Formats: sequence, structure tokens, C-alpha cells
Amino acid sequence: MKEALRSDLIKKARAQIPEGFILYDNAIFIVFDDLEAINTQNPAHITVKGSLYGIMFNKGALSKFIAEETIDPYDGNPVLVRNLADLELKPKNEVLDPANLKDVLFSISGEAVVVWNVDTEKLKNELAGVSKSDGFKNIITKYASIWRAEAVVRPFWKMDFPQNSEKITIEETLK
Repeated sequence: MKEALRSDLIKKARAQIPEGFILYDNAIFIVFDDLEAINTQNPAHITVKGSLYGIMFNKGALSKFIAEETIDPYDGNPVLVRNLADLELKPKNEVLDPANLKDVLFSISGEAVVVWNVDTEKLKNELAGVSKSDGFKNIITKYASIWRAEAVVRPFWKMDFPQNSEKITIEETLK
């Protein structure tokens, strides 16, 4: 019964994780109350009560922390670790009373894929109507977080980006 309740509590908690947050399995703590007989006439009827406590992490804040700890030098620009869910998080000490938890230390391990955030809407607006050759290079160099960029304008004989920024598509790739 406890395992079924554990699974149900975790499923319900995962469904309630707000956008931009992550909940690791090792940051979930479940406390079960003692088993109680509901009906003294039928001691086979029992109930299990449990409470789930979880520590959620803001993806942006956790990504920034990982960048600060692993990238030398890190320039402080917004980043996102694309594979946060693949990293392994473990409490450094045993959590005895999750209901009264004040501080807990975690270690995180794995190979993080850190990607700098680019304001694609701002970039598209800056590219609108500029020349593919000179204008593109000048604008891209203002974005320190862009490692490499390539422009494709169609039809091939056009020399400028469209005036309407909504007609510009930006594709991110990881290499």
C-alpha cells in the first residue's frame, strides 16, 4: 500500500510543478503515518496516510549556479542548462524531518549542456531590413552569447532580410 501511495503522491506532485521549475527524485521526501485500523471489527481494513515534501529548483537559477561553478570565466549572461533532468542530484546529508526542513545541501553531477539565452525577438527586430552581408555581421557581433551564426535569405538573389521581423526564422542548434 505504501508503494502505491508513494507513486500516486509523486505523480500528483509532478503534475503540479510550475513552469520553469524542476523536481528531482532525490529531492522528494515522503513521510508515512503509522498504519491505523479503520474498523476494529475488521482489522484487515487499514489506511495509509502519507505526506510528500519536495524541493523544487528554479531552472534559471540552477542553470546560473551551474554556469558559475563550472565555466571559467562566466560572464553572468543568462544561460540555460538544456539537460537539467539528466543531471543527478543527491542530498549531502540525511533528511530526517522534511516537514521542518530549513537547510539541506545537495551535490549535483553529470555533464551539463550550458546554452546562453538569446533574445530571439530582439534579434529578429534588429535584423529586419538589414543587408545580409555587412548588416548581419555587425548585428551578430553584438551578441556575445552567439558562438556561430549563418544567414540564409530566400530567394537566393535577395540581399536583405525581410522588413517584417515575423518573416525571419531563427533556428538554434547545439554542436
